[in-house]
Amino acid sequence: MDEMKKEHQKLHIAVFPWLAFGHFLPFLRLSNHLAQLGHRISFISTPKNLHRLSQIAPNLSSLVTMVPLPLPPVHGLPDSVESTSELPFRLVPYLKRAYDQLQPPLTEFLQNSDVNWLIHDFVPHWLPQVATRLGINSVFFSIFNASVLAFLGSPEEILLRDQQPLEDLTVVPEWIPFPSNVAFRLYELYRKPVIPVGLLPAEANDGERDESWDLLKQWLDKKTENSVLYVALGTELTLSQDEMKEF
Repeated sequence: MDEMKKEHQKLHIAVFPWLAFGHFLPFLRLSNHLAQLGHRISFISTPKNLHRLSQIAPNLSSLVTMVPLPLPPVHGLPDSVESTSELPFRLVPYLKRAYDQLQPPLTEFLQNSDVNWLIHDFVPHWLPQVATRLGINSVFFSIFNASVLAFLGSPEEILLRDQQPLEDLTVVPEWIPFPSNVAFRLYELYRKPVIPVGLLPAEANDGERDESWDLLKQWLDKKTENSVLYVALGTELTLSQDEMKEF
């Protein structure tokens, strides 16, 4: 009886990252972790990007399926481009337009599958509504670090927002201890539970161990608590010499 209940709890999870390798890899590592727990994963992206990703470990290959959705052509987007790494920053909006046009084929896939949960990135603003209409649970997986999300405030602050005028949220939060001009605009308010997942090291993929992570982990293990500061600048950011010196 317990075994039947355990089997019943296994999920079919669709994963839909933004078209950037700084997003693909965390989403893939999360998928590997979930597959190790016995859940089925449908990792959805465009054909070229799926081909460039690392292969799934043999022991997880039966649980992780790559689902290719061809990227629709968009005027202004160069042919064969399917990720931000292939574009100058000024052309990324065209890639977002093409990404938005994946809504019909993605909706069709979800309609014709037994997906229980959908894990999505920050770009497809239309996707939670699609999932709700289809009766699928959805969750936003943020790859941005806690210092960015800190501007949302504590759970207590979030719960109090029902009693606040929206205009009160368009100024810098009082708990930010440094000069800043970052604040919400009127159209950016929402309330969702947040679950921190921490780092997702590549060692989850038993088929392709990341030797660089092994070395880094050994180095970190020798450090005392709170003695190392981790700073993420983004996968595709290139600092100038002056910026690197300042940093």
